[in-house]
Amino acid sequence: MRAKSLLYEISVTLWSLPQPVYDEFSTGSERACADIVVTTHLPNGKPAVLAIKRNENQPFHGKWWMQGGSYHTYRLISDFVAERAEKECGVRPEIQGVIGEFRTCADDYVCFTTNTCYVGYAPYDAIMKARVDKDHSGWRLFTFDELMPVPAT
Repeated sequence: MRAKSLLYEISVTLWSLPQPVYDEFSTGSERACADIVVTTHLPNGKPAVLAIKRNENQPFHGKWWMQGGSYHTYRLISDFVAERAEKECGVRPEIQGVIGEFRTCADDYVCFTTNTCYVGYAPYDAIMKARVDKDHSGWRLFTFDELMPVPAT
């Protein structure tokens, strides 16, 4: 039990470092991240995905992305992604399950990430009240046809 509390204290200490110090410490290391694909149904019944646009100070800046980010140890990842979606765009989705895991390395950032990706659902009316936080410049809904066009036969 002592080892767990020591690891927890180290984790809390690292996460409370000033950002420049943390960035220097973590350059080149791998971070554990989690993202969520928030889905809904448009009024016409078509499924859609909520995306947010990253600001200049974020990895993948200027791109449409899912809600999520680096998470602390010793907490449920599913709780983290639901809370992060609410923080980033004001919509708290109901978690539906895990899509899978993937690794990323943004050209504009300092580290690799291992991402666990969840899928969640939020009603269309809730999404229409979305607003973005300071790290994002906008939000929009993408239909599945826009995300994965089916080639003509």
